[in-house]
Amino acid sequence: MDYCYCLFCETKKCQQVANALEKAGIHRALSPKIIKRQRRQGKNIDILFDLLPGYVFVYSSEPVDLSAMMVEGVIRALGCPECGFCLQGYDRLFANKIFETDGLIKAIRIIQIGDVIHIDDPLFAECNGVVRHIDYRKKRAKIELQLFNANCFCWVACDVINTNGKK
Repeated sequence: MDYCYCLFCETKKCQQVANALEKAGIHRALSPKIIKRQRRQGKNIDILFDLLPGYVFVYSSEPVDLSAMMVEGVIRALGCPECGFCLQGYDRLFANKIFETDGLIKAIRIIQIGDVIHIDDPLFAECNGVVRHIDYRKKRAKIELQLFNANCFCWVACDVINTNGKK
């Protein structure tokens, strides 16, 4: 896509905003999701959650008027007004990787708390994270990442690898 925007939205309305934008004729709008494992009735199940709560990425082959993106639930567009709020630089690269994965981030493999890891997902290809916590029962990990020039924490599904190499 030639044009990419990021909208800051009301929490828990991201998917509604993305659906409304696509219904209004925007080429593609994504509320990135991540698989989190939860334990229910003694079984681990995968559930989709917002990767970046409050953010929706909008993709178009033509410039989009800011007023066309202001559907219910949108607080404001992020970016600089001089560029028409179109994402630039590393933010654009990150948004493009979200588009390539169709907004879905899969499980990762980790070793132990404190390890600096490289996440095997195209979205995070340029990112390294630090494992801050592991929930062995739910098979998920809390990872600290540097995104948008700030430290962000996210829980991701993982396949835990112990030190002797057995899963």
